[in-house]
Amino acid sequence: MEDETFEKKVSSGVVVSEGSSFLDFRCTSHSSEKAKTESVEEVAHLINSSQGSDNDLFKNPKDVASLIRWKDCNEIYPALGAYGGPSIIYPTKYCCVIGTTRGPILIFSVKQILLTKLIPQMETDDVENDYIRSEVSQIAVSADGTHLAAAYPCGDIFIWNLNASESGSSPSSISNVITGPLRAILHITDHQGKKINGIGFVGGRHTALVVSDDSGQILLHNGFRSRLWSLTYNSRTIAKFPPGQLLRSKLGPYEAGKNSSQLIAVLTKTNLEIIRLDPKPVTVFVEDFAAKTSGIPLTNSCLSWSQNGCLIALSLNNSLNMFMFSSSPPCTLLKKSSSAINGSIISLQWISDQVLGIMTVSHQLLMVDITDDCLPLVDLDLLMYDLLIPPDKHVALRDNQIYALTQYTFKIGRFATWLDVTLYRVQKADYIGALNFFETLLKLRSPVAELIKLESEQKRREDQLGRLFFNLALAALRFIFENSNVDYDDLYQLFSTIVRIIGLFHDKFIRATYFNSFLEQSLEYFNEENIEVLYEVLVNSVTAGLLTSLPPVVFKDMLEYYAKRKRTAIVEELIMVLNPDMLDIDLAVKICKEYGLFNVMVYIWTRIFGDYMTPLVDALCKISQITEECSLFKNMPFDEMKKIYDYLSFTLTGRQYPDATPFHSRELEVEVKSDLYQMIFSGSCVEWPSNNSRKLRTKKEKLDEPAFPYFNLLLDYNPFRCLSTFNEAFEDSFLNNSEVNVNEEAQRLPVTRQTIIYIMLDIIRKKENSDSPEATLLAIFISTNAFKYPQFIRLNKQDFEKLIDVLCQSEQPSLDADIQRALESILALYAPSNVNQFIKQLEEKKFTRVLFNVYIKARKFVGLFQLTIKSEDASQDFGMNIVSIIQLVLKETKGDSVTHSSVSELIEDNFSLLLRRLGPKEAALLFEGFDNQLHNCVTTAKDKNVQLEYLDQAFKISSPPQFDQEIKKLYIDLTIHQKKKEELISWLRNVDLKSVDSQYILSLLIADQKHEEAYVMHDRLGTFGAMVDDMIYCIEEWFQNNNGRFETLDSYLTAAIDAANSSKLDKKLNWTKLTACLFNLFGRNAADANKRMACNHAVQKLFIKLAMSESTVKQEESGKAENILTNVLEHQDIIMKRIQDLKELLLDIFAAYNIEQHISRLILKILQSSSTDMIYYYKDHVQVGQSIYNHECVICGKKIWGLGLDTKVFEMWETASRKYSTSLDMGEMAIVLFSCRHAFHRECLENLGQRSATYFCLTCNKRDKNSG
Repeated sequence: MEDETFEKKVSSGVVVSEGSSFLDFRCTSHSSEKAKTESVEEVAHLINSSQGSDNDLFKNPKDVASLIRWKDCNEIYPALGAYGGPSIIYPTKYCCVIGTTRGPILIFSVKQILLTKLIPQMETDDVENDYIRSEVSQIAVSADGTHLAAAYPCGDIFIWNLNASESGSSPSSISNVITGPLRAILHITDHQGKKINGIGFVGGRHTALVVSDDSGQILLHNGFRSRLWSLTYNSRTIAKFPPGQLLRSKLGPYEAGKNSSQLIAVLTKTNLEIIRLDPKPVTVFVEDFAAKTSGIPLTNSCLSWSQNGCLIALSLNNSLNMFMFSSSPPCTLLKKSSSAINGSIISLQWISDQVLGIMTVSHQLLMVDITDDCLPLVDLDLLMYDLLIPPDKHVALRDNQIYALTQYTFKIGRFATWLDVTLYRVQKADYIGALNFFETLLKLRSPVAELIKLESEQKRREDQLGRLFFNLALAALRFIFENSNVDYDDLYQLFSTIVRIIGLFHDKFIRATYFNSFLEQSLEYFNEENIEVLYEVLVNSVTAGLLTSLPPVVFKDMLEYYAKRKRTAIVEELIMVLNPDMLDIDLAVKICKEYGLFNVMVYIWTRIFGDYMTPLVDALCKISQITEECSLFKNMPFDEMKKIYDYLSFTLTGRQYPDATPFHSRELEVEVKSDLYQMIFSGSCVEWPSNNSRKLRTKKEKLDEPAFPYFNLLLDYNPFRCLSTFNEAFEDSFLNNSEVNVNEEAQRLPVTRQTIIYIMLDIIRKKENSDSPEATLLAIFISTNAFKYPQFIRLNKQDFEKLIDVLCQSEQPSLDADIQRALESILALYAPSNVNQFIKQLEEKKFTRVLFNVYIKARKFVGLFQLTIKSEDASQDFGMNIVSIIQLVLKETKGDSVTHSSVSELIEDNFSLLLRRLGPKEAALLFEGFDNQLHNCVTTAKDKNVQLEYLDQAFKISSPPQFDQEIKKLYIDLTIHQKKKEELISWLRNVDLKSVDSQYILSLLIADQKHEEAYVMHDRLGTFGAMVDDMIYCIEEWFQNNNGRFETLDSYLTAAIDAANSSKLDKKLNWTKLTACLFNLFGRNAADANKRMACNHAVQKLFIKLAMSESTVKQEESGKAENILTNVLEHQDIIMKRIQDLKELLLDIFAAYNIEQHISRLILKILQSSSTDMIYYYKDHVQVGQSIYNHECVICGKKIWGLGLDTKVFEMWETASRKYSTSLDMGEMAIVLFSCRHAFHRECLENLGQRSATYFCLTCNKRDKNSG
């Protein structure tokens, strides 16, 4: 690794933003960023390349299922064949109980040995082979495993004593070998003819069962000995539900020694109930889910208790519901959840209190984590194994094993343990894969750990894996070195993996033990040729934070190795990151002196020795060039001493150098800061070491020593870095409280911000030249911090005047920005005594930003305005936009005649410039409120568009407009000549004619031949003849240009017709002019068919409009068209035309005119005729009234309509119809008519209990709000 670029970064140690003040310098951490970056990238690469598959193994449920190892039990099925094959399986800890399709139950050991055969027949029966020969549907085993109960589809239940053949012996367990078949000791017949859906032993008893069936009853059957010592039973009802409602029941787990009563969970189609059995059955919990299951056919349902009895899982179709209860009575619900499974659920079996097994109808076996929203852990497809049907009877889960009855054999699946997977990879010589698997195991936070026999508690898991991991790591290393060709990439990857895994162990002592032991034993395999690989791995692990300690021997060897190769960045990283207790300090100091490692040297002295003063003292000696007093930095380059400022920046702000970690105690921090401040700002040379007669001098001659020698020395060496250091230190709260080390025998005056400022002011005064760089920098520092900390720093008038004097006399152009900021800070606290002189100085220095603030503060708005005009960008120069500045100036000077006059002159002299910067609209707004006479200056603007935009705004806001005639004419000229057609028309429609010369406007429009615009003006003036003339010109221009847009011609013609119709005295003349124009155009364009057609259409439209207007006038005014046509033909332009040229046009005109007149009359007649018919039709229907469906009242049978109706009733119908009434006031014959057109006698309805507000039709059975 090459470190040259990195070391250059480290040597700078300062981040400066461009354009900021020198006081804003901030020192950053000096830790080895290059080494750290490389190591992190390397470790990330190794993780991604070698670890991804193992991480994904436990994330993908299908991959976890691949860890299941299957075993075929081929000795089981031959024994089952004689009994028709298996029907149900019930595994226990030591054996497997299998029910057959022909009745008997067989019990096999784990070695596939048949232990016994249970016959569904009582011991008292004489015929041995006369037993039930149907399949076993339910099996239950007592708590101690000595008794077994089974249910059959016919409803019979049998109980067997598994120890019955061992006379005189006490009950042992279900695992005992019993020779010969066993017959039942008790036969329960209460459920015959019913389907049993729940069975279980009560508590620790052997002959007490709780059984439920599809009839809805749950019974407790209690076996007992009769007087003849024969075993019999009695029954009592626990609960009863409607037939077909009860789906499942399940007894909760029983634990011996607990006094709490056993619970039973009952699942119906509408709810879940939990019943406590003792001392008498009581329902303690009900969950209603009728709303969820309403209208949904329930094809599958399941119910299961967890092993600890605190959880119930139930399913309805594909919906899974979880209920968590308190572990102690009463049964209190703590949490419930619901989720949907992909597929209908047919079986629920608990694997542990965290893992639930779910079998779906598609033979999919899921294992989910109930603590994580039923997150799938295992997804096993059992379809490939060809299970017996139904699969819920032939698959069982117990002790992390899967028992499956297939079509061909009995299979047992168990999860491979973590040790199996590890050994498998080792056998394949995949040591890296095995180690990566170990890393995954240490990180695994999932119930899957229990399935692979991994401890769930982290401490116990680390103990479980630790020793094997250590041996595996050594074996992997040995395997690599036994190869003839050692692959360095494999070696690098191995060590990185091992270091990463060791970092996962929580116990620091164990981590150190494993790592040190492994490292010491692995050194035997390395030599000088390949040791670099080991060192590189260790360095990257250190920088990545995986290692914090190395054995002393290895630590020392690595320092020497990298020092010889001059890779000093790595040396620095190792010394500053690793445990210093393992460091050879003499070697480290030697390397630092030899290679000039300033940062490491300071680290050793401060962090290991706890000496924070010596680095400062040694740096002062080096800077003062009294090298005989140096002990740490004597051989280092002189420029390296600049880092002493970084050291002070860190330490005085509560950070330890060079990694910026905080001090471990507040007491130490206060003590160190106090000592450093006392030395730096000591007024004279101090004794060093303490209680020594020798003084720590900065000059070779005693008389040359200045006051405050150490601060002056730091200031002279690099004034920029020195002041930026203390500017950062001023932000620290230590200077707020002025804490003093209380352990000192001699109490010292605390160093405060005020003290430091006084010292700096004293140095400024003692400088012979006020314009010296140091004086300027100090003045900037004082001014800036006096503004930042006014509650801690107090300056008097003389101090402020001195600072202003120093800053204004500075001859350091590079500091102009800082000086201006400093002067602004002063102005926020103090007003100069001689403002005019101060302004003069600022003008000479061209400190415009400060000058701006002075003008505002001194209310010199004329100068402010001049300064603003000179600025090219006011926002950038003053932090305030030009509009806001000018608003302020105009507002403050409006009432003062002197300043008003001065500002007005400035505006007049710079009007064009202000228009450009403000914009014409904004300028007009500002000047209108200040002095509207300034609008006259618009003539000085060279750009006519700018003039127009300005005057537009000025005329809008000036009400009434107060302008000279010249300005008004200018505005009109600019508007007519500069505006576009649409804008000009809009302006003409809205302009106030009282404020402009309308005739002047018309003369300009006509002169420019803008007749369409002139039409708008003539329209506003009411000169209709001129409007017609304008449109005639536009029509002639259209034909001349022939632009092809007939819509434009049509609009011109419409406008002309409207103007002609609006005429009063000259109406006939205007119609004649318009018609003659079109006639003339028709004759003029005889050779152009398109133009003739357009002209023909225009004339026809003209006469159609004329005909339409005639139809609306009085009779005496008719015949206007004939008169107009006569005048047209006598027109001087038309009379010279050949009649043959106009024949076609005249024929079309006559035809269109006659047709339009005829159509108008017909439309009028149609409208009149239609109106008459509609009126008659309406009257007829009103008289007819509403029709009804029934002619008799269906209640009493009397006539209410139609033939044979009583005369009085008919007359009342007629009266009601004419009065638009729905209720006939006829006494007892009153009728109620509904909108459905059924009618009844009102009295009949009321006799049936109806009232007027609630009548409803007896035929439709609907209420009619409008009935009466």
